[in-house]
Amino acid sequence: MQTRIRAGGTAGKVTIDELFQLGVERDNDLWLRGHTGTSDGRKGAAPLGRRYFLVNWEMDKNIYRNGFFTLKLGPFLDSGAVADSSGSSVRSAGSGIPAFNASCKSLAA
Repeated sequence: MQTRIRAGGTAGKVTIDELFQLGVERDNDLWLRGHTGTSDGRKGAAPLGRRYFLVNWEMDKNIYRNGFFTLKLGPFLDSGAVADSSGSSVRSAGSGIPAFNASCKSLAA
């Protein structure tokens, strides 16, 4: 079982590319699974803000494992909030059963 709790904020003037975004996006590590960060390949589908709070929880069960490949299955629950100094805030949650997690070990040691 894994739980990850993260929060952050900015101070002063920031540009739009420095705002926090919760959602699944290739160049963002603040994943709120079940919520995409893009629409038709263009960014802006997820809420943006100066402050965020994010909780990711998952429980994995090994289904298949050999020396090179591991396949896990289990439920997850993500919850997050994005807020801005203007007083606007967005809260969102996502959950899923099953969530697959596959990983490979590197051959280079």
